[in-house]
Amino acid sequence: MNFKNKVNDLLDDLEVNIKSTKSGRTSQGKFILRSLELLKKSATQQSESVLDECSEPLISPVYILKALLSKKRGQDTLSLKFFEKAINATGSTSDILRINGDISHCYGFIETAIKSYDKAVELSPLNDQAFLGRGKTYSEMGKVTSAIDNLLQATLLNPESAEGYIALGNEYRNSSMNDAAIKCYKTALNREPENAIAQSALDSILELVIPHWHAAMLNDYERTEAFETAINATIKPETYVLDIGTGTGLLAMLASRAGARHVIACEAVEILAETATKIIKDNGFDDKISIIHKHSEFLSIGVELKQKADVLIAELVDASLLGEKIIPVINDAVKRLCKPGVIVIPCGATVFAAPFESKKIYQESRVDKVASLDIRLFNRIKPRMSLQTDLSKFQWKILSKPTEIFKFEFPSKKFVPKRHKFKLTPNTDGMAHGIALWFDLQLNEDTFISTSPFSASTHWKQSVYPLSSPMMVKKNKPISLLASFTENRINVDLGE
Repeated sequence: MNFKNKVNDLLDDLEVNIKSTKSGRTSQGKFILRSLELLKKSATQQSESVLDECSEPLISPVYILKALLSKKRGQDTLSLKFFEKAINATGSTSDILRINGDISHCYGFIETAIKSYDKAVELSPLNDQAFLGRGKTYSEMGKVTSAIDNLLQATLLNPESAEGYIALGNEYRNSSMNDAAIKCYKTALNREPENAIAQSALDSILELVIPHWHAAMLNDYERTEAFETAINATIKPETYVLDIGTGTGLLAMLASRAGARHVIACEAVEILAETATKIIKDNGFDDKISIIHKHSEFLSIGVELKQKADVLIAELVDASLLGEKIIPVINDAVKRLCKPGVIVIPCGATVFAAPFESKKIYQESRVDKVASLDIRLFNRIKPRMSLQTDLSKFQWKILSKPTEIFKFEFPSKKFVPKRHKFKLTPNTDGMAHGIALWFDLQLNEDTFISTSPFSASTHWKQSVYPLSSPMMVKKNKPISLLASFTENRINVDLGE
């Protein structure tokens, strides 16, 4: 809704409220309604003339109209003064004060809006619209706790209002409380199934919490077959399993189908946990698998887990291996939630890297000139990051033999971030545009998955690190590969 329409709606609201009070039936009330009618028609001078006929003491709606007229003349200081006077004037009902707060907020008089909402709530603690307006205003002020408190109160007072749930959902989303935001947007849609704002907000946040690759991962035959092979080779009838980041519950069901005594499967995203619970029930595993909506770090023995786990499944792997914090998560779980000698799936990974030539991939990661205008300065501020890329979809050339840069064990006995320098010998002349990275994920002694561009395709594809500037390499002339890692990131670069 644009600004003009918002103000016009508030004027309509003001008119309805004036007519519903006894002041609307007085001579002053009649002048107010006539002035308001003229103001809505943009007959500013006539509206002001009618308003001048109101006798003292002036009631709150008169000051609101005077504030609006002053604002139209560009007299902001005088407008603010009238909005302030409206708060303590006679005829200040809770609804009139709420409207005064809404209009003050529209014009940027934030502190005055809060004062008006405060008085409105003081006069009527059940005024849900006053709580809603005050919550939205606190949100604009960056006062998160006050915003959530007021918006929550608005939904409690008027549980049928989609607007309140949308506003509360927005505040939760802005505070990264995604599960709570999703609940609010879904409730808003339950109230108003055709509400486009609520649907758009829900779609946007689901894109954040359920990444686009989720379906591709579930459809990844190579991944599923390898995990099932490793799980089948591990599970025994007495096995108690912990599955971290269960998502839809697929690996938990594979473990249960393999004969596990019981599987505890945790999932941090509430809507995924709820969906996994239904999927597991639909597939007949609900008596063998327990879905826990928590991060694994908040699980405890004797609370969520009856005993320590014999087997830990933690497929927390992205295209560059460490982005989902597989190392710290597994280390914590093994230390607190698993028996000594626990079997971990996956149990390790080996990371490979190689420089490559592909002008097309490089160009897609950079900007140059657009519409004959030089935009290259943007490249200086663009974050240095890897790109999930299916190399088979591009023309590319590997410039050296792949180099093993890191080898990880899960759990990591002693995790220390490292930086290494490797000497590479190019096996061909070429222009290095980036470094391709892939890994072999070891599930057990006999089973692994490779994301190599020379192996069967997986949903992980490869991870590509474009260089800041292309680098010419010569056959048999050594170059340096710089590689480092932290608990959730691998970085690579080339040097002379």
